[in-house]
Amino acid sequence: MQDIALTVQILMKIFVQYKVEFALTTTPGGRRRDIVMIASYLVMGFCCGLRGNEPFLMEATAVCEYINKGKSHEDSYVCLLLMRRFKNEDRERNAIHFEYQ
Repeated sequence: MQDIALTVQILMKIFVQYKVEFALTTTPGGRRRDIVMIASYLVMGFCCGLRGNEPFLMEATAVCEYINKGKSHEDSYVCLLLMRRFKNEDRERNAIHFEYQ
């Protein structure tokens, strides 16, 4: 149903199913990559409040760079760079910062 929001409960059920499938030794490497990519898309889209195709505007190289900074706790935020104009902004690339504790 396209106009119904994704709830935390539904998101968690999706992640439980993905976790089980990922842990299977019979799951091929390509499918595991798909699971990681889809789960990342869902987390970033949900946490950032992005809808529709907006998560596809995330710049992959920058996301990978900032994930590594987040792992080492260099910054107190996660930065997701979005390509093109976003939400009526006039710059070509915009940054969304999320604080974490």
